[in-house]
Amino acid sequence: MFIPPIATIGILIFFLAQRNVLKFALITFFFVEVLNDYFSEIVTIIEEHNGVITQFQGDAVLAIFNVPIEDEYHTLNAINTAREIIDVVSENTFCGHQLSCRIGITTGDVVAGNVGAKDRLNYTVHGDIVNLAARLEQLNKEFSTNVLIAASTVERANSFKPKRFSSDYFDEIGNIQVRGKEEGVSVYTLPS
Repeated sequence: MFIPPIATIGILIFFLAQRNVLKFALITFFFVEVLNDYFSEIVTIIEEHNGVITQFQGDAVLAIFNVPIEDEYHTLNAINTAREIIDVVSENTFCGHQLSCRIGITTGDVVAGNVGAKDRLNYTVHGDIVNLAARLEQLNKEFSTNVLIAASTVERANSFKPKRFSSDYFDEIGNIQVRGKEEGVSVYTLPS
């Protein structure tokens, strides 16, 4: 029996803000054009930071760092990817339309591997941190933020010597209750 590897990775999940999606919902063919323009920019950023996109789902993207290609700086790359995505999305239009997005970032252990039917496999990751990243992305609405980052990611980023980020690089939101978690989760955001 094949046992898939367990790896410590960075997860980045992002969605377009809902107000953008509703604006295009009635013009499906145009919405696809906007998404393709948007994704073309975002994919370039993710790949420049050694990220791998495991799936596009509607207007959402799941990007992973450190599998299948090892990257010692995966946490830093996930954070820098988020910062650059937020900047690019806020400074540009896509097919002439201004968009905004929300991002959740976590770091931790996952099971990684090909999943699906024998003739249709998809490389993906499974684990609690994937769900946490999705929950953090959603909680951006509640905190009026664009990026929420789990403390595990901030701690790992700050463990590098010399430090890549100054202490004011992250703004602490606090310990918050996250759906599906019994204990609170400490989260941070990136300053504007």
